[in-house]
Amino acid sequence: MKRCFPWLVLALALFGCGKKPEDQAPVRVATPYGSPQEVAAYVQAVDPLVMQLNTLHQDLYQQVGTSGKATGANLAAAMELGRPKLAQVLADLDRLTPPPLLVPFHQQVKKVVQLRLDAYTQTLEGWKIEKDKGTDFESRYNRGEALLAEAQQLGGQLGAERGRIQEALAATQAPAPPSR
Repeated sequence: MKRCFPWLVLALALFGCGKKPEDQAPVRVATPYGSPQEVAAYVQAVDPLVMQLNTLHQDLYQQVGTSGKATGANLAAAMELGRPKLAQVLADLDRLTPPPLLVPFHQQVKKVVQLRLDAYTQTLEGWKIEKDKGTDFESRYNRGEALLAEAQQLGGQLGAERGRIQEALAATQAPAPPSR
């Protein structure tokens, strides 16, 4: 028995004296985008800006009306009102500091806003040329339309990415599986 005693003490020291799972510090949970706290704070700050951007987009397309045809005449007023609001959204985005892993997402959101601003400018310039009976207004309208289409496509991609960000956040808040 004397020979087994030191091994028994060593085995108890190594395996029997550990902390219970509930006594251990919680495991740091992260998302692919950063800590849940920093990601949630960013999402909470950027969501109202994205909602404003979506509202401006809807306001613009309501101006097309039942004709289904966008013209300088039916878009100019909405774009004139929307342009300063888009500029404000862009300024607000510039003031946000995203988590490092969300910088690409943030830059893309800013790109959508800038594309829309550029499209509004092109369309408004086209409308001014058309009203003044000038020529080449159609190229401005075409450029504005292309910019809006690019913004729409990128916005759709960002919407999908936003969904993945929300899923990652939700996964960190899910209850932990019971320990055995």
